[in-house]
Amino acid sequence: MLTVTTAFDPLLVAALEHAARQAPRLVERVTWELCFAGGAVTLTAPPGDVRNDQPACVSYGMAVEFVVTALHERGIAAHVATGPTPGSRVLARIEPLPSASPTKIDHALYAALEAGPWPPLLSLPCTGCPATTYQRDVLGLAAAAQRTTLRWDVPVTPDAIREAVATSADTPDDWFRAGRSTAHVLLRARTLGLRATLVTPSLRHDVVREAIRPWLRPTGYPQVLLQVFQGRC
Repeated sequence: MLTVTTAFDPLLVAALEHAARQAPRLVERVTWELCFAGGAVTLTAPPGDVRNDQPACVSYGMAVEFVVTALHERGIAAHVATGPTPGSRVLARIEPLPSASPTKIDHALYAALEAGPWPPLLSLPCTGCPATTYQRDVLGLAAAAQRTTLRWDVPVTPDAIREAVATSADTPDDWFRAGRSTAHVLLRARTLGLRATLVTPSLRHDVVREAIRPWLRPTGYPQVLLQVFQGRC
C-alpha cells in the first residue's frame, strides 16, 4: 500500500491507514494506494490493477467504512463523494468535514474496530443463540444508513440460515454500499455484544445472487451473507 500525503497530520494518516488495514474483505488481495491531498482521502488502484468486480467493490466499501469510523472517532465527519466506477482508478474519495465532538457510539464503534482481530476473507459458520428483536432493529437501522437492507433468517440451504445485506439493484455502486453497510453492521454488532462473521463466498457470482433473490422477502439482491448471533446465550 502506497501513501501519498499533502498537508495531513501524520498521526491521522497512520490512524486511517491502520483502520483500512483492519477491515475485513472478500478477496485475498486488494491493491490500492491511499492518497491524502487536496483536502480529501482517496483510494486509488495502481495502474494495470483496477478491479471492479463484486467482491473487490464490497471490500473497498468495508475499508472505506473503517476509515470513516476512525475519522468520526476523532470528531471529523466524512462525506464519501465517490465510489468505484468501471474503468476508473479512483476507488473512493472521502472528504473530511468539521464536526462536533465524537459521541459515545463513535468511541464504541472505534473500540470495536480496534478490538479485532477481524478475519481476512471469510469465516466458517458457527452456532449460537439468535439476536434479540431489539438487536435486530438496531442492526437494521445500521444497514439502512447505506440504503441497504439487512434480511434475517434467509434459508440459503435447507440446513443453513443466514443474514443477508441486500440492495435494490446490482451495480458496482450497490456492491460498494453493501460493503460499507456490512462493515458498519459488523462494528455495531460488536457494540451490542453480538458475534458477527462473514460466511460463504458464493455471492461473488451474479448467477448465485440471482438464484438467492427469491428467498428474500421482500425481494432484492443479496450482496453479503453474515452470521449474527449471541456470544453467550
